[in-house]
Amino acid sequence: MTDKDYLKALAKGLGIQDIKTLSVIMGPDELKKTLSGLTLADFDDGLRLITLHNHTTESDGQVPPEKYMDNALAFKEKYGYKDLIVAITDHDSIEGLIPALKSVQKNPDKYKGIRLVLGCELSVSYFDDRTRRPVDFELLHYGINPFDKAYQKWFLNMRQNRQVALPRIFEFFQNKYPYAGLDLNEFLGQHPLMAGGFGCYLAYITPEYIMGKVNDSSQNEFIWDYFRRLGSPLSDDHDLVFWRTLDEVIQKLKKHTFGFLSVAHPYRIHLGGKINEN
Repeated sequence: MTDKDYLKALAKGLGIQDIKTLSVIMGPDELKKTLSGLTLADFDDGLRLITLHNHTTESDGQVPPEKYMDNALAFKEKYGYKDLIVAITDHDSIEGLIPALKSVQKNPDKYKGIRLVLGCELSVSYFDDRTRRPVDFELLHYGINPFDKAYQKWFLNMRQNRQVALPRIFEFFQNKYPYAGLDLNEFLGQHPLMAGGFGCYLAYITPEYIMGKVNDSSQNEFIWDYFRRLGSPLSDDHDLVFWRTLDEVIQKLKKHTFGFLSVAHPYRIHLGGKINEN
C-alpha cells in the first residue's frame, strides 16, 4: 500500500473526498524515507525537530489529542524550528488519533511546517526456550489507520483481557502472601491506567507494589520471575491473556496493511546473556 492509499483510507474514514486537506499527515513510506536520510543533528539542530514517541491524555500524556497539534505549533513558534515532525504514540490505544486527525484536517494551513505521524505504542512479549523474555518490551507502530474496525477491536480486547487477568494475578499473590495486605483497589487507585487495562508500566509497577507489600527481599526474584513468565509456556497460569506476543503483533500489522514497527525502548531489553543466534 502506498501513502496515497493510506491518505485515501483516512479520507474515507473522515467522510471527505479531498486528500489535500490531509497534507499535515506524514504517511509511513514518507516517514521511512525521511528517517533513512537523517543524522543526529536533524533531531535538534535549531531548524528541524523530530520527536516520534509522544503520548496524549488517551494514555499517560498531559495534552488532549485534539489540542496536540496546537501545542506542537506553539512549541515550534516558541523555539523557532523551521520544520517539526511529531508522532502520537499512546500506550495500547489509538483512540486519540481520530480526534487529532479531525483537528488538523479542518485547517491544515494553520500547521504549516509541521507533519503528524499517526501511531501507537504496543506492549509486547517475546519468548523462546533459549532466551528470557523481556519484561518491558514495547513496539511503536507508525502509519496507523485509526478507522480500521478490526484494529480498534484488537486494542479493546487486549485491554479487557488485562482487566480480567489483573484480579487473578492479585489473587495468586494474596494466596501466596496472605500476611502482606495486597489490595487490588489500592493498587488501581494509585495507578488508574492499570484500571483501564493499559500495559504500560505494568511489568515493573505491579511487581514493585507486590514486593513492597511482601517486604521480604528473599521473595523478590520469585515475584519478578512470575511477571517475566506471563504469556510464555512457563507461566504459572496458562489461561491468562496478558501480553501480545511478537508473532501476534506482526500478523495483526500485516492484516492492517499500513505502517511499520520500531522498538520503543531498546535499552530496556535485557536477555540475561542468553542471545538467540537467529
